[in-house]
Amino acid sequence: LYEQLMQAGVEVLYDDREATPGVKFADADLIGVPLRVTVSTRSLERGGVELKRRDSAETAIVPMEDAVRRVQEEITRLYREVGERKWGAIIGL
Repeated sequence: LYEQLMQAGVEVLYDDREATPGVKFADADLIGVPLRVTVSTRSLERGGVELKRRDSAETAIVPMEDAVRRVQEEITRLYREVGERKWGAIIGL
């Protein structure tokens, strides 16, 4: 998945440290990673990888074969939302 995302032009931070998932998730939030993709035994048992946006408490299990497309869609959605927020601030909405 890492290689597929990189080939698709997605900037990936691959956290392979010997730390607990909670520590890794907290660090990702601290540095502002907008989208988290978690590949774990539990997510694979549930049918794929776990996708979570930093600005949401919701998670989604995405089949591995759809993961690159869904990550790209979420990134596009995030860029669009940030652009809309920025524009709204400029025009005073």
